[in-house]
Order: sequence, then C-alpha cells, then structure tokens
Amino acid sequence: MKAIIHIGLNKTGTSSIQRFLHENRQQLLQHGYYYPEPQDHSCAHHAVAREVEKTGKSDPLNALVSEAKRHGADLLLSSEHFHTLKDLSPIRRSLRGLKREVVVYVREHTRYMTSWYQQSVQSQVFTSTFPEFIQQFSKPHMPVLQAWKKIADRKGMFIKGYQRENLPEGDVRHDFLERLGISDRADFNFPEDSNLSITGNLLLAKRILNNFLMQSECLEAAHEVTRIAEKNGRYTGTLNIGDEMINKIYWMYEEDRKALRSKYGIALGAPPQAKGTLVPDEAHVREDWQSILGTAQELDGCLWRAAQRGGLDRMLT
Repeated sequence: MKAIIHIGLNKTGTSSIQRFLHENRQQLLQHGYYYPEPQDHSCAHHAVAREVEKTGKSDPLNALVSEAKRHGADLLLSSEHFHTLKDLSPIRRSLRGLKREVVVYVREHTRYMTSWYQQSVQSQVFTSTFPEFIQQFSKPHMPVLQAWKKIADRKGMFIKGYQRENLPEGDVRHDFLERLGISDRADFNFPEDSNLSITGNLLLAKRILNNFLMQSECLEAAHEVTRIAEKNGRYTGTLNIGDEMINKIYWMYEEDRKALRSKYGIALGAPPQAKGTLVPDEAHVREDWQSILGTAQELDGCLWRAAQRGGLDRMLT
C-alpha cells in the first residue's frame, strides 16, 4: 500500500486540484486511489493537517490509513496546510511501513508572493500593505522541500515548477493525474475553475475594510467581494507591484532559486514584467470607491456593516 500526500504549495492551483479530486472520488477509487471525504465540508484535508498540528498525534492519519486499507486502495491526501507543519514526526509514524510519495508544486517567488498577498487580503482580515507583507512573510521553498524529503521514499519526492506553459494542456489537474499514472481520463469531471484574484481599488477597499471586519465574517466577506469583482473587470487579475518591488523580491530569494536548481533541477524562470492593475488605481479611485460602497450597501452584508463601523459609509454620496 502507498500513501500520497499533496502538500501544496498554496497558490499553485491547489484549490483547483482539490475540487477536482473531491468531485472525482469514485473515479479515483476505480483507479486504486482512496481520497477520503474531508471532515470540514471542504474539498481538502485541512482539518486533518490542523489536528495533527494541534495534538502532535498520529490518530487522524491512522484512521485514514485504515480506511484506505479497507477499500484496498492507496491513500491520497491533499492540503496546503501540510507544508506549514513544523513537526512531521506524527506523519512519519502514521506512514511507517507504507510506500510514501509527496507531491509539491513550487512557483516563481514574485508571482507566488503577489498572488498570496491578494488572497490574504481577499479572504482574511489582513491589513498590511504589500511591502509590509513581503517583510512579514519570508517564505523560501527549500526548507519545506528538505523537510518533506525525509518523509518521502528515496524516489518518492515529486517536485514541479508551477508554470502553466509547462503543464499538460496548461492545466495542473492533468499534470496531477499524470503523477498518479492515470492516462484514461474520459470518466473524470473537470469542474470549472472559478477562483478570482482581486486587484486595483477593490483590493485597496477590502484591505481598508478589513480593519473593521470581524474574524467570523471572513467567509461572508469573501463571497461579497467576489460578487463585487464580477461587476467590473478592473477589479480582477494581476496586481502590478512595479519593477522596483519585482527586483527586490527576485534578489531576496536568489539563494533559494540557486538551491532549487542545483538540488532538484527546478528552474522557476525569470520574474514577470510589471503589468496588471496598480493599487491604488489612482485614475479611478473616486469612481471605484463609490461603486464598491454602493454595491456593498445593496448587498447589505458584512462589508456594509464594516463600512458603518468605520464611518466609511458617510463617504457614499
């Protein structure tokens, strides 16, 4: 029996992979892979990773290993939270005696940090600016890979750069199926990928409103932001951080890039050129602020309540 753990990283198509795996649990089982039903009504095994982190015990994984054995299948797990674990000894204990594979996608650092920042503001109550963010959350790839290499079998560490042009059909889900050795995909369903990344003045507005949102409102706020973003194409896409910031991040992670290439043969490619929408998008600040607040008022949800808490509702004319 084999255990395969997909550990992310975040912002490398993980949500797309997880929705796909969850949607195709029965198809995967027919191919010999057991993808357990997540405990938290999501598509991924975040609850398992968090329980291991919280308790330091192997029990959650032991139960899943037993379930996979009852199905006569290999165990397949996915959560980007796995790669954040500091103590991997519970993982090692649970998988002792099994063949072990670890699947991880890594991304060019500038794109990674930019996308991660957008998601943090969009889905949490995060209030830092981007320059503050890159100082607060330094995240080289090599320490994660080196730690999980000790979990995988000698030839069981699968690492790939997340670049759409290098993925089969430009789709990380097809690449993941290749990792599993599944070539016949006729019976698999490929749900539409609906992740929106906000930018421009909507990203600015959400960061300001985060000062007045409660933690319990994060999910509701994220849904409302998505509805606002769908109304204006300026609100979605790439965040333009400027050439100076791109160069700064590129050199911050120079040693990490060199180590990835020399140790694993992974070339993440050149950093992107400065493009996308600036934050703030000064040419449209007043117009967008009125539109965003107006839509928030129409939705009459947590974003409007946050605006009222902060006195920002008085800016709506």
